[in-house]
Amino acid sequence: VKLGLILLIISAHSDISTHGLAGWLVSDGLARVAVPMFFIVNGYYFADIAHDKAKVKKYIIRLLIIYATWTIIYFPFLWYMSGGGKKLILINILTGYYHLWYVASFIGATFIIYFTRNINKGVVLGLALICFFIGYAIQKIYLVGVDIYMYPTIVRTFVFVGFPFMFAGYYIR
Repeated sequence: VKLGLILLIISAHSDISTHGLAGWLVSDGLARVAVPMFFIVNGYYFADIAHDKAKVKKYIIRLLIIYATWTIIYFPFLWYMSGGGKKLILINILTGYYHLWYVASFIGATFIIYFTRNINKGVVLGLALICFFIGYAIQKIYLVGVDIYMYPTIVRTFVFVGFPFMFAGYYIR
Protein backbone atom coordinates (compact mmCIF):
# COMPACT_ATOMS: atom_id res chain seq x y z
CA VAL A 1 0.00 0.00 0.00
CA LYS A 2 2.79 2.42 0.91
CA LEU A 3 4.57 1.74 -2.38
CA GLY A 4 1.37 2.44 -4.29
CA LEU A 5 0.85 5.67 -2.35
CA ILE A 6 4.45 6.72 -3.03
CA LEU A 7 3.92 6.16 -6.76
CA LEU A 8 0.74 8.25 -6.60
CA ILE A 9 2.62 11.08 -4.86
CA ILE A 10 5.31 10.97 -7.54
CA SER A 11 2.63 11.16 -10.23
CA ALA A 12 0.96 14.09 -8.46
CA HIS A 13 4.25 16.00 -8.55
CA SER A 14 5.15 15.11 -12.11
CA ASP A 15 3.97 16.44 -15.43
CA ILE A 16 1.88 13.43 -16.44
CA SER A 17 -1.20 15.63 -16.18
CA THR A 18 -0.09 17.18 -19.47
CA HIS A 19 -0.48 13.78 -21.17
CA GLY A 20 -4.18 13.87 -21.91
CA LEU A 21 -7.22 13.04 -19.87
CA ALA A 22 -5.80 9.82 -18.40
CA GLY A 23 -2.68 11.58 -17.12
CA TRP A 24 -4.78 14.36 -15.64
CA LEU A 25 -7.15 11.89 -13.95
CA VAL A 26 -4.19 10.13 -12.32
CA SER A 27 -2.13 13.14 -11.23
CA ASP A 28 -4.97 15.52 -10.31
CA GLY A 29 -7.55 12.91 -9.36
CA LEU A 30 -6.49 9.55 -8.03
CA ALA A 31 -3.09 10.74 -6.78
CA ARG A 32 -4.68 13.31 -4.49
CA VAL A 33 -5.78 10.58 -2.08
CA ALA A 34 -2.16 9.58 -1.31
CA VAL A 35 -1.29 12.20 1.32
CA PRO A 36 -4.56 11.81 3.28
CA MET A 37 -4.08 8.03 3.15
CA PHE A 38 -0.57 8.36 4.62
CA PHE A 39 -2.02 10.42 7.49
CA ILE A 40 -4.78 7.84 8.02
CA VAL A 41 -2.27 4.97 8.07
CA ASN A 42 -0.04 6.86 10.51
CA GLY A 43 -3.01 7.56 12.80
CA TYR A 44 -4.07 3.94 12.64
CA TYR A 45 -0.66 2.74 13.85
CA PHE A 46 -0.19 5.62 16.29
CA ALA A 47 -3.24 4.30 18.15
CA ASP A 48 -1.09 1.37 19.30
CA ILE A 49 1.20 3.66 21.33
CA ALA A 50 -1.04 6.68 22.03
CA HIS A 51 -1.65 5.69 25.65
CA ASP A 52 2.01 5.04 26.50
CA LYS A 53 3.68 8.35 27.41
CA ALA A 54 7.23 6.97 27.07
CA LYS A 55 6.59 5.53 23.60
CA VAL A 56 4.88 8.71 22.42
CA LYS A 57 7.78 10.80 23.70
CA LYS A 58 10.28 8.59 21.85
CA TYR A 59 8.11 8.74 18.72
CA ILE A 60 7.84 12.54 18.77
CA ILE A 61 11.56 12.97 19.43
CA ARG A 62 12.32 10.79 16.42
CA LEU A 63 9.95 12.87 14.27
CA LEU A 64 11.49 16.11 15.54
CA ILE A 65 15.00 14.86 14.69
CA ILE A 66 13.88 14.01 11.16
CA TYR A 67 12.17 17.37 10.79
CA ALA A 68 15.10 19.36 12.21
CA THR A 69 17.60 17.52 10.01
CA TRP A 70 15.71 18.19 6.81
CA THR A 71 14.94 21.77 7.83
CA ILE A 72 18.67 22.40 8.32
CA ILE A 73 19.42 20.82 4.94
CA TYR A 74 16.81 23.01 3.21
CA PHE A 75 17.57 26.16 5.21
CA PRO A 76 19.81 27.76 2.54
CA PHE A 77 16.96 27.40 0.02
CA LEU A 78 14.48 28.77 2.56
CA TRP A 79 16.77 31.72 3.26
CA TYR A 80 17.17 32.47 -0.43
CA MET A 81 13.45 32.10 -1.25
CA SER A 82 12.39 34.28 1.67
CA GLY A 83 14.94 36.98 0.88
CA GLY A 84 16.14 36.68 4.45
CA GLY A 85 12.77 37.81 5.81
CA LYS A 86 12.68 36.64 9.42
CA LYS A 87 8.89 36.42 9.64
CA LEU A 88 8.63 34.25 6.52
CA ILE A 89 11.52 32.07 7.68
CA LEU A 90 9.86 31.52 11.09
CA ILE A 91 6.50 30.69 9.48
CA ASN A 92 8.18 28.19 7.14
CA ILE A 93 10.11 26.58 10.00
CA LEU A 94 6.91 26.17 12.02
CA THR A 95 4.73 24.96 9.14
CA GLY A 96 7.32 23.18 7.01
CA TYR A 97 9.27 24.42 4.03
CA TYR A 98 7.62 23.17 0.82
CA HIS A 99 7.19 19.39 1.12
CA LEU A 100 8.28 19.38 4.77
CA TRP A 101 4.78 20.59 5.59
CA TYR A 102 3.81 16.93 5.84
CA VAL A 103 6.28 16.19 8.63
CA ALA A 104 5.36 19.39 10.50
CA SER A 105 1.67 18.50 10.20
CA PHE A 106 2.37 14.94 11.29
CA ILE A 107 4.13 16.17 14.45
CA GLY A 108 1.33 18.63 15.28
CA ALA A 109 -1.37 16.02 14.68
CA THR A 110 0.48 13.55 16.91
CA PHE A 111 0.46 16.10 19.75
CA ILE A 112 -3.26 16.83 19.33
CA ILE A 113 -4.21 13.17 19.29
CA TYR A 114 -2.03 12.43 22.30
CA PHE A 115 -3.54 15.27 24.34
CA THR A 116 -7.12 14.43 23.31
CA ARG A 117 -6.83 10.65 23.66
CA ASN A 118 -8.91 10.58 26.86
CA ILE A 119 -11.70 12.81 25.53
CA ASN A 120 -14.82 11.23 24.07
CA LYS A 121 -13.86 10.01 20.57
CA GLY A 122 -17.10 11.31 19.06
CA VAL A 123 -16.36 14.83 20.32
CA VAL A 124 -12.82 14.75 18.94
CA LEU A 125 -14.12 13.34 15.64
CA GLY A 126 -16.53 16.27 15.43
CA LEU A 127 -13.66 18.68 16.07
CA ALA A 128 -11.55 16.95 13.39
CA LEU A 129 -14.40 17.26 10.87
CA ILE A 130 -14.87 20.95 11.69
CA CYS A 131 -11.13 21.55 11.18
CA PHE A 132 -11.19 19.70 7.87
CA PHE A 133 -14.19 21.62 6.54
CA ILE A 134 -12.71 24.98 7.57
CA GLY A 135 -9.55 24.10 5.62
CA TYR A 136 -11.69 22.95 2.70
CA ALA A 137 -13.62 26.24 2.77
CA ILE A 138 -10.37 28.23 2.78
CA GLN A 139 -9.25 26.30 -0.30
CA LYS A 140 -12.51 26.92 -2.13
CA ILE A 141 -12.52 30.62 -1.24
CA TYR A 142 -8.97 30.90 -2.58
CA LEU A 143 -9.85 29.03 -5.79
CA VAL A 144 -12.66 31.47 -6.64
CA GLY A 145 -10.17 34.34 -6.58
CA VAL A 146 -10.22 35.68 -3.04
CA ASP A 147 -6.59 36.30 -2.14
CA ILE A 148 -5.86 34.62 1.17
CA TYR A 149 -2.48 35.51 2.61
CA MET A 150 -0.15 32.50 2.49
CA TYR A 151 -2.96 30.15 1.43
CA PRO A 152 -0.95 26.88 1.11
CA THR A 153 0.87 27.56 4.36
CA ILE A 154 -2.42 28.07 6.18
CA VAL A 155 -4.24 25.03 4.79
CA ARG A 156 -1.37 22.53 4.79
CA THR A 157 -1.01 22.43 8.54
CA PHE A 158 -1.72 19.98 11.30
CA VAL A 159 -4.95 21.81 12.10
CA PHE A 160 -6.69 21.46 8.73
CA VAL A 161 -5.03 18.38 7.17
CA GLY A 162 -2.81 16.46 9.60
CA PHE A 163 -5.14 16.22 12.56
CA PRO A 164 -8.38 15.40 10.70
CA PHE A 165 -6.88 12.61 8.61
CA MET A 166 -4.55 11.23 11.26
CA PHE A 167 -7.43 11.18 13.73
CA ALA A 168 -9.51 9.30 11.17
CA GLY A 169 -6.94 6.49 11.24
CA TYR A 170 -6.78 6.64 15.03
CA TYR A 171 -10.58 6.53 15.20
CA ILE A 172 -10.79 3.58 12.81
CA ARG A 173 -8.32 1.63 14.97
